[in-house]
Amino acid sequence: MNNWSTDMSAAPKGRLVERVIKIKGKPVKRQDVVRDRVWAAGSNGLVTSSHWIDEWGRWEMFNAETPPFAWRPYDPDEFLTVDEDGKKTRTRPAYPNELLGIAK
Repeated sequence: MNNWSTDMSAAPKGRLVERVIKIKGKPVKRQDVVRDRVWAAGSNGLVTSSHWIDEWGRWEMFNAETPPFAWRPYDPDEFLTVDEDGKKTRTRPAYPNELLGIAK
């Protein structure tokens, strides 16, 4: 399945979730950021799982000057295989060569 997108602005960047925690026995509401992971492809042939780092304005494993050019949804089980001994192996999606020219 090839569901890569070169629209990095459409990639999920996380969301705020309200939680109630107890501090000194009293419930306190707080907001936490839940980071959404994506598969990200860089122009150098790199495919890695990544998430948006809002404080730094960049994607994890990339810098702001050289961001990923494509993304696809991250499913932790999509590229997971289990052999007969129960050993788990995780691979990555294929590099989207066909999109590299579009992104430049």
